[in-house]
Amino acid sequence: IVIDPDSPKSKLLGTYYGEHRAEEREVASVAELRAGAIAGGVLWGHVTGLGDQQMIEQLRDQFKLHRLA
Repeated sequence: IVIDPDSPKSKLLGTYYGEHRAEEREVASVAELRAGAIAGGVLWGHVTGLGDQQMIEQLRDQFKLHRLA
């Protein structure tokens, strides 16, 4: 991955849906995003800014995203 040095810093927002609750919060890392998942629920990660290469690569690896996604 080649990151444009002028890209804004990456921010990660986690939205979690379960049968009895929904929650949305900004998280500091991919590990924190995964840790907040609700058992049997849905996890939605929203990334803004592409300035953090490590975070983008961790998301790709953790969620098995295609390199072009």
